[in-house]
Amino acid sequence: MVSVLRGGTADEDERHKFWVDTMPCYFLFKDEISKFIDEVNRKAIRLQHLEKKSDRLERGEELSAAVDEQTKIKEWFTNELNNINNRFEKYLRLYH
Repeated sequence: MVSVLRGGTADEDERHKFWVDTMPCYFLFKDEISKFIDEVNRKAIRLQHLEKKSDRLERGEELSAAVDEQTKIKEWFTNELNNINNRFEKYLRLYH
């Protein structure tokens, strides 16, 4: 998520590393987190596709639509990163 926000792109190596590093989540957390990880991965793949598509397109409606969708995905990543503590808090909070 951070690599998308930092570089503005979904780097294939970073996405693969994220996928490998998050594999244990399927055993450690409830379905909510697993579904979230899957959504992050799907959105990163979609962003990669749109970036490659945009590179091939000339100015016009199709390019504008691709750029708009990229913007929405990047906004989603920003919102999710800003709320990541809330999502994981109930799993990682230590109670006395």
